[in-house]
Amino acid sequence: MANRRRLMLRLKTRALSVKPNPVHFHRASSHFRRLALTFGGAAFLGGTSIFAATAPPDAAGANPAPPSLLARLPDPSRWQKSPLENVVKGDDPIVNDASFKALRIAAQRHDANAALKALRDLTTRFPDKYPGLHENRGILALRFRFIGEAENSFRRVTKIAPKLPIGWYSLACVEVAQNRFPAAEADLRTSVNASGSFAFGWVLLAACQVREGKTADAITSATRATQVSPNKAEPWIILGQCKLHQGKPANAVGDLQRATSIEGNNLLANATLGSCYVQMNQPAKAVAPYEQAHKIAPANPAICRQLGYCYLATGQVAAAENICRQGVKAQPKYAPAWDMLGLCYRREGKQREAVDAFQHAVNAAPRDLNARTHLDEARLAPAPTHA
Repeated sequence: MANRRRLMLRLKTRALSVKPNPVHFHRASSHFRRLALTFGGAAFLGGTSIFAATAPPDAAGANPAPPSLLARLPDPSRWQKSPLENVVKGDDPIVNDASFKALRIAAQRHDANAALKALRDLTTRFPDKYPGLHENRGILALRFRFIGEAENSFRRVTKIAPKLPIGWYSLACVEVAQNRFPAAEADLRTSVNASGSFAFGWVLLAACQVREGKTADAITSATRATQVSPNKAEPWIILGQCKLHQGKPANAVGDLQRATSIEGNNLLANATLGSCYVQMNQPAKAVAPYEQAHKIAPANPAICRQLGYCYLATGQVAAAENICRQGVKAQPKYAPAWDMLGLCYRREGKQREAVDAFQHAVNAAPRDLNARTHLDEARLAPAPTHA
């Protein structure tokens, strides 16, 4: 017991001393950081998550899963890229405050720890002023995964400056990540009412509405996003996803093609476009967007599985086997890739390899009925005869 207590104390001390990599922190380049959400939950600030937008049906004809949703979070490095003079007026007495000076130095040195410490002191002493400082504290808190602190900071921004759309939007991002979709929708409505031209507010609002089953409202919000920001890919992606969720993949194709023409290397746009073609039973057309998605994320097992399905459906069995092998190598416990690899082996007459692949799929996902059915079929199938 004593050894266990010492171990727990050591782990706790180590956890408190861990600091984020300032180089990675500094390299964040977009104005907002992407967050991919699925209907089953959210991957909150998790870097590159496994993309699971509408998986293709397997040989048994199962329907694809619902489309994933697109959302964005404030860029955690925005505090250091924006001049601090934009947060407060140059003649404000706070510019001579010791903590504000420390914040300036931290920004110059890209020291996130020192910056958050300074922001905590400033926002504690000035709880009802300087919404920019509270917002920056929330953004940095997200960088350190302090979700409660980030939510409190963003909520403070909405109280100090209720007409500032970014405060409501940032608060909604935290709520979405916690699956609190009704609360997020309410805050996003406040955000877009404060500024109707805030495109990402409309995008995330549409995502929440789809999650709540309000597809018609979601299409209206997504359409508004495309009107506000027609030269950005995300509004067209969410509009296409809404139509796909509505069961109208043919109507979604044009929107997703528009998104890929704007941003050809957008993983979500290409993968969702491929899903549309699969649902339209046109796997040959799905190959190109899935190949592009694979170039963008070669280690993504879901993309490998989807591309493997398209190759298999168009008679490119060797290519299907190769791509599925890549998928299971990247993620050995990703059952759908093993299942698709098993189908490839069966098509090639490799019965023993097929059984092994299906067994891997069942081991990874014991409740996957398709994989278990395929395993039983492969075991009962007669062994191939060789001349």
